[in-house]
Amino acid sequence: MPDFGYADKHDLTFARIDRETGFLLADTAVHNFIHRGFVFEGTDFGLSVQVDTPKLWHFKTGAKEVHALFGITVLGGAAVIVLYEDAVFSGGGETDGTLLPMFNKKRSSSRMLLAKFFKDPLFGATGSIGDALPTKAVPGGTGQGASQRFGGEADSRSEWELKPNTSYIIQTTVAANGLDVYIEIHDTYEAPE
Repeated sequence: MPDFGYADKHDLTFARIDRETGFLLADTAVHNFIHRGFVFEGTDFGLSVQVDTPKLWHFKTGAKEVHALFGITVLGGAAVIVLYEDAVFSGGGETDGTLLPMFNKKRSSSRMLLAKFFKDPLFGATGSIGDALPTKAVPGGTGQGASQRFGGEADSRSEWELKPNTSYIIQTTVAANGLDVYIEIHDTYEAPE
């Protein structure tokens, strides 16, 4: 199959001719990588999140750069989402959190992702959440009581090329108590050889 794509090995687009129509067909890198067993997805819920206790997730890259698309959905209200880079876990009471599965989207593939996805990391006196990258406000209805809330959900999508051997923290702070937060890390793949 000839490659009519970009020179960047991380964002190739492949093209081929459809035998029936004669049309030129193009596959994105992610689509092609799914068929080759390179793409992974993971999800988690934070139920009844409180204003004074932000929901934290930890994404820890391995020896390769990682392409990841983070999606956060807030049900019934608003939130502020911050991605932190270079979190420090120095043994002063910190833990990575509870390991969550990252599923290979090609179900017959045995390939595993080097990066790891955790919920509820803990930071002790000597740890650090890292440096804040761009902050996103997720609009949605909020108010002092349930009758003042409006809107069903709000969400944010953010695509990143993450450094190898780095800990990232995704922090979601809700604007009203009791909101549910959903995270998905999808179209995730490590730089192919």
